[in-house]
Amino acid sequence: MIIRPLPLPDELDRGFLGRVIRLNGFRDEKECVAELSAWTGLCDRYERAVPGVMLLSRVAGMDTESFTVRHTTLPFRRGITSYMPTLMHGCESSATILRNSAMRLARPGAYFCRKCAEADHDFHGMTYWRRAHQIPGALWCSNHATPLSYVEDERAFLEPPAASFDECFTVDHALAEATAENLAVRRYLEICADLLERPAPLDVKDVARVLAGQARLRGLQTWPGKTAAPLLSDKVVDEFDAKWLAIVLPDLAAKAKGQILSRLDGVLYLSKSASSTVAYVLAASVLYDSPDEALKELQSAAPHVPSSVGRQASRRPHDDDLYAAYVATAGGHAAVAKLLGANYGAVSPRLDAMGLPKLLSFGKGGVRVALRAFLLEGRSVRESAEIGEVSVLELESSIRTACKHFVEALELIDSQTKPATRPFVKTRQAAPHEVSGVAADRPCGRGVHLGKRRRKTEAPRSHGVVA
Repeated sequence: MIIRPLPLPDELDRGFLGRVIRLNGFRDEKECVAELSAWTGLCDRYERAVPGVMLLSRVAGMDTESFTVRHTTLPFRRGITSYMPTLMHGCESSATILRNSAMRLARPGAYFCRKCAEADHDFHGMTYWRRAHQIPGALWCSNHATPLSYVEDERAFLEPPAASFDECFTVDHALAEATAENLAVRRYLEICADLLERPAPLDVKDVARVLAGQARLRGLQTWPGKTAAPLLSDKVVDEFDAKWLAIVLPDLAAKAKGQILSRLDGVLYLSKSASSTVAYVLAASVLYDSPDEALKELQSAAPHVPSSVGRQASRRPHDDDLYAAYVATAGGHAAVAKLLGANYGAVSPRLDAMGLPKLLSFGKGGVRVALRAFLLEGRSVRESAEIGEVSVLELESSIRTACKHFVEALELIDSQTKPATRPFVKTRQAAPHEVSGVAADRPCGRGVHLGKRRRKTEAPRSHGVVA
């Protein structure tokens, strides 16, 4: 008999695997995979090893596509691809992708927020690994305005984050706060968060065409060969924090000005993937003034892929439920979707249509702070943007979303008075403490020497989930 815990909101696949191993008393990952393969009967279906994500989805009582989109980093890592771009994330028709890529990590190390872990322990009775904290470049928890902590040994995922409290690094506070206040980093992280929720990837050819068109409008070079115009890679270096770039894309941080870096500049003209998804998101973050504008342009160029293809249809929340969840989550669209157990791709447009924009917060600023200054304190748009530490364009976009119903009324008024008119050798990502000049704090004096991690004795709770 297999004990089957339910995955927690945004729980990372490998963290869920660790809970399954501990609850069932398996000696290690190998024994767990063998037992689950036999229990599911999938071992008779595949000559090679059964994809681990399929086994975990069966344990969770979910279809593989839903589990992949909600609990793996594959939707981000494969978010922009030239290989089988029409294939939904987690589709069982490609066991090769599932076996080789589904449960890979998006960056080295295991990251967590101490305050999130403490809150999870109080609410769920346990700590667990959150998928959102594993995205390359995420150094700061926006919910708690605190730097993330991490361990370099990825086997840490098989134990709760609490087991790493005394043997972890903590991202340098000055570095984390500087990146949290950087507008380009904010745009990058929001685009990453959107890709993480998508059920299908974007085609590199579509993305490259859109990015190249935007780059031409900004006077950037969109062709290979001798440098004859400002480079996209130089614009990225200018707008992002140098130490942050050294962590996310070391090649870029080390390059000379005017030197073409195909891993980044190539996103504008290569029909095959020039690099990882990170490079395309970095490009979009500097070519557009707001993440919403970037996502809208990228999505408009892609063939429409229904969010329900190959997936169980999610319950359609009532508008009253959406409104209540929006208030409860302080305006986070992704948080609303998770709270209601609905698909982000369906929830976010409905919230926009209701006049409820995304209210992301970074440090002491964010769109919510800017909107409060403009709408409740009567300050000017420019002054409000400065208070919220967001761009004027980002604030204006949120105001337009909030005025959705008034805009519709205004269009009706206009329609009554006049006729309507419509016109690759891959470089390893660095850990924060490896970046020159950046010190990472440790909570205690012990180093990270995990080796074979000592098994923890954990008392099972009455609901069958360990702390």
